[in-house]
Amino acid sequence: MTENSMKQVMMGLAMAVFAAGAAHAQDAPRKTMEDRADARTQQMVKELGLSEEQAAKVKEINARFGAKFDAMQEQNRKEMEARNEKREALRQEQANELKGVLTPEQFAKWEARQEEMKARRLEHREGMRKEGEQGKGLQMKQERMNKAKPAPAPVK
Repeated sequence: MTENSMKQVMMGLAMAVFAAGAAHAQDAPRKTMEDRADARTQQMVKELGLSEEQAAKVKEINARFGAKFDAMQEQNRKEMEARNEKREALRQEQANELKGVLTPEQFAKWEARQEEMKARRLEHREGMRKEGEQGKGLQMKQERMNKAKPAPAPVK
């Protein structure tokens, strides 16, 4: 087996393992906030060598902040739903106004184009999800983070 084919086999195996793990993670029910706080605390105990007293305090902190993060996430979800409803209402309002101006044939073409663009957006979004499952999403995230880092000060 050549070096290139061996690399391809290894890369394929790695991608399969990663995709299987990602698929399993999506199927698994979301852990409770308490379970996540416990897991986070146990990880910190292991990595940092916390005493029992420290572990108890850290667990309380993790639980308290976990609840705050969950609340924030729920608020973000509700806000996103509200934005989506407003966006859809605006699109419907626009369609109603255009219907009064365009001929039936023009409006049908416009509607078909809107559906085509919607399908493209969904296809793009689905493609981004698949890339993320293969590890490309993590790479893209790191690239975005690198771009966000401040540039070093110029040397004089």
